[in-house]
Amino acid sequence: MRRSVGLLLSLVSCEALTGPDLGTVGRMPEDSRSDDRRFDDLSSAYLAWHYAQHPAEATENGVHEYDDAVEEVSRDDIQARVAGLYYHLRKLGKIDRARLSGLRQEDAAILEGRIRAEIVELERMRRWERDPSWYVEILAEGFYSVTFLSTESLPSRMGHAERRLREAGAVFRAARENLSNPPREWTELAIADLDRVHRFVRRVMMMEFEPAIASSIVAGLAEGPPGLIRNRNRWRAWQEFSESRAEALRRIEEFSDWLRTEGSRRAGVLPVWGAEVLGEYLLHREGIRISPAELLTAGKARLDRTRRSLESTAAEVERDVPPALLVRKMRSDHPKEEEILDGIRAAVGHASKTSEGFVTLPNPRISVAGTLLPCSDREIRIECPGEGTIVRIDLPDPSWPEDRKEAHLARWPRAGANGTAIAEGIPGRVVARLAAFRAGGIRRVFRSRAFEDGWALYAGRALGASDGWSRLALTLRETMAACRWVAALEIHLSGMSLDDAAGVFEREAHLDREAARMEATRASLDPLRFAAAWGADRIEEVVGGDRKESRDRLLSEGLPPLPRALERVKSAR
Repeated sequence: MRRSVGLLLSLVSCEALTGPDLGTVGRMPEDSRSDDRRFDDLSSAYLAWHYAQHPAEATENGVHEYDDAVEEVSRDDIQARVAGLYYHLRKLGKIDRARLSGLRQEDAAILEGRIRAEIVELERMRRWERDPSWYVEILAEGFYSVTFLSTESLPSRMGHAERRLREAGAVFRAARENLSNPPREWTELAIADLDRVHRFVRRVMMMEFEPAIASSIVAGLAEGPPGLIRNRNRWRAWQEFSESRAEALRRIEEFSDWLRTEGSRRAGVLPVWGAEVLGEYLLHREGIRISPAELLTAGKARLDRTRRSLESTAAEVERDVPPALLVRKMRSDHPKEEEILDGIRAAVGHASKTSEGFVTLPNPRISVAGTLLPCSDREIRIECPGEGTIVRIDLPDPSWPEDRKEAHLARWPRAGANGTAIAEGIPGRVVARLAAFRAGGIRRVFRSRAFEDGWALYAGRALGASDGWSRLALTLRETMAACRWVAALEIHLSGMSLDDAAGVFEREAHLDREAARMEATRASLDPLRFAAAWGADRIEEVVGGDRKESRDRLLSEGLPPLPRALERVKSAR
């Protein structure tokens, strides 16, 4: 545990003159030779501290010093994190940005925005007090990242996984102490995601790490006495992993039971963050200066346009057939489970050829893999470990009943395969993510959601349709994005109920009631779900009719806040 209490005491003592005790990372040298050097020192110190606070994010970004750890989330830890954020904000405020060279002025603005956005999250939105899934996500990301994203050998990764599994009890213990009257809908979502995490730990992690011990023991048998000694250590490591895994599964089950009883008994109302908090958050995190009310008005207009587009596209496919029936027909025509990965691989290859001339491609080596992802909010994960890129598809669990498998597979209609490959692969999200990784530093870590999600939707919009059915799939993707835009904002501006928000998804995107309810619940948790459609529209406004040089220019600096990036493209013309 970090010295949370000591940190708090330091803030009210003379030690506050030099800043709180941040432990072994995050301390910035006090004297530097220039403003550029001072900012470089500060940004490096902040990133080291940030990774220590968010170990799963560190693993995802290729920083493996914290692969043994999970986030520390007791009330004292969170208060200490807030104090650390204010400490770095004060340090940043002492740097004269007008004297910074090159992109450092923009990096300083990005850094300040993300620090302030996290303060808003922790002090004003306070999901850690109301949302059980906040804790589930921490463990899900921790388990997933150490299982798949570390570049170390399987035995080493298994050791890191064992130590992260061991921390599940501490996370759930903090959740019980911190949570106060969570809304029933958020509790239900957390229980559903706990089921996925349980299946991931029980099945996926076992399948990933069991070959590691088996192959290494076979190799050890051929090495004679030295191999037998190594095998004894490997067996011990396997036993420790198995014990920690069993303990983590038990802790997951206990927390799920607690949510079903105590969480339901103490259920509170859904929080409404309001225009002030939402506007402050969007300004700091995404650089969006438009008021939330104006954004909502624009979202409703976008939803009206996508409704008309869906109706006209459906008429092109089969006249006189209601759009809802055509959407249902399209979703029912999907590959079998064993065919999905081959279909996505073929679509990725097709997308690479289709994208020539749209943007200068980094020519990444893309592989497609599949697993049950530990949270249901993503259908695809993009991973960039080392030189290659992995597109990991969310596959159904073999133990699910057939109706649940069918509902899951309906997310992969054949008509939408090429559009999905373009939006999520090339030249969409993969290209955007690689641009951020190439930029490095602050830009590698703090990626704009409006930019990344918007670029993915824009790429699919520009290149993803080749016939009537694929245009229908593309228009449905646009409709889903517009529904998220409206729901995410209206819930927190006007107090729209989750029933009414679910109704938007049912009417406009033709989801069934359960899927619509899930979308509405996630929109209430994550206001940035509006960002894909808004970002795609802004990108199309600026570079939609341009040559690829403008799109290359847009991506050249990574994924900073989208409004600033678009202004630089316009000023460069």
